[in-house]
Formats: sequence, structure tokens, C-alpha cells
Amino acid sequence: INGTTIGSLYHTTGKFTAPVAGTYFFSFRASTADASSHFMDIHKNGARVGGHTLQYGSSYMTATNTSVLTLASGDYIEARRRAANYSLYTTNFSGFLIG
Repeated sequence: INGTTIGSLYHTTGKFTAPVAGTYFFSFRASTADASSHFMDIHKNGARVGGHTLQYGSSYMTATNTSVLTLASGDYIEARRRAANYSLYTTNFSGFLIG
């Protein structure tokens, strides 16, 4: 999952690293490219903290999910799919400090 970074907080791996402790807002969006079920999750320091499932049905279904998380400086967040045996059409992942 790729992203645009302001302040170099996103790594080329798609991980967001918190520069300061605080409350952050994250969202992801994914669209399917096939009719399989899809599973997208948000992970904090490698542990799943939220996710969304697109059920089997048709191609080009879209899912969105948001999370508000309290992070310490250096904590990292990433959005990832649970398996690689299905196709995603588009993905977006974003986050920012809210307080």
C-alpha cells in the first residue's frame, strides 16, 4: 500500500511512524479487482487493531475503515491485507495527528 508523505513519516514500506506521542486518525480504502472475499487490517506495532471485510460477490467492491489511535513516539501503523491470493484494484492509506 503506497502513500504520499509530508514530513517523511511514511516509509517506502507503507508504514507510518508517529513522530510525537498523541492521538492520530487513520483511514484506508480498498477496491477489489476480483470476486473473492478480501480482508484489510490496520496494525499498530505489528498487532491487528482494526479491519474490514469485503464479502465474496463481485469485482470492484469498495471498503473503507477509520481508526483513532493513541500512539507513543516511534509507534508505527500500517494497513495490510491478510492474504496475497486475491487482487486489489486500488488502495489508499492515510493518517494524521489530531491532538
